[in-house]
Amino acid sequence: MRNLLITGLNGWTGCHMATSVLRDEDVHVVGLGRRPEVETSLRPFADRIRYYVCDVCQPANVLVALLEKERVDGIIHLAGLTVSDDWSALLHVNVVGTVSLLQGILTLREAGWGSPPVLVISSSAVYGRTTSDDSPISEECSLLPLTPYGVSKAAQELVAHRFFTADGLR
Repeated sequence: MRNLLITGLNGWTGCHMATSVLRDEDVHVVGLGRRPEVETSLRPFADRIRYYVCDVCQPANVLVALLEKERVDGIIHLAGLTVSDDWSALLHVNVVGTVSLLQGILTLREAGWGSPPVLVISSSAVYGRTTSDDSPISEECSLLPLTPYGVSKAAQELVAHRFFTADGLR
């Protein structure tokens, strides 16, 4: 049995991701979200979902306690704010939330827990306006976001890259 943590479980992408991974009957999902209960579309899988009301922006020690309890094999980080003109809110949720999650994983690794791989989901908004010469967009394209959301996701990518290169998180 494999345990996958999905942050932002109740979001549009989180629901679809959970439905996809739960097709494998050897997978259990540990889901994090801010709503009081699991989205209706995921209820058929209730026996294989352990859901926690948890905001990834909480201090890392909250996430450490949850991760220590659940011992997940991998993490799919989907929690985030997508629609807002409030720069502060976007940066707090998308960047600070990612830092908190990754610091929590580092804390557990230092305690001998291991280091599960983390998939941090970004957005094409990090590339801004592209031309036909840029198509298809590749990960080698420059980060030139035009919206507050795009800036927050580009910063999130840079945070994840920093934890990968400086700390060796997978």
